[in-house]
Amino acid sequence: MTPGVTDAAVAAGPVRIRASRSGLCLSELADGDGALYLDECATAFPPMSLVPGASGTHRIQTDHPVAGIGCVGIINASKEAGARAGDDYCTPHDWIDFRIEAVPEAPGRQFRILPTHTGMCLTVAQDAVRLRTPVQQSPCTARDAEGQRFLIEPGT
Repeated sequence: MTPGVTDAAVAAGPVRIRASRSGLCLSELADGDGALYLDECATAFPPMSLVPGASGTHRIQTDHPVAGIGCVGIINASKEAGARAGDDYCTPHDWIDFRIEAVPEAPGRQFRILPTHTGMCLTVAQDAVRLRTPVQQSPCTARDAEGQRFLIEPGT
């Protein structure tokens, strides 16, 4: 797969991250363990923001009403394919840093989101267009391309 353009003009600040295939947004359960799922955008929780990092990377920062400021990352800093994405406390480690790449062959402004510690892609199962589908990392492949594309829209 041809890599996209890194840091493809995504604006820092509040965002809504939507899986391009389903239109559902990244969210965690309000009473859950921080693992990320797909949910209706109107009820996606907690609010997220893009924060620029070093060398063109970004952090996806969360603002949890109970736990406070957090960061999206790969649970337990796993390097395994299939490891879940989740919301946890921000630390100075690369497992919460992401490269955001434009997908030039996709319609509209779609992006791949790659954890820097693995170079894999955040992924939603290709056939998943339902609520509570888990978000995980997996190798960036043409076979999984549709499940690895996200819209990053201004949030509130």
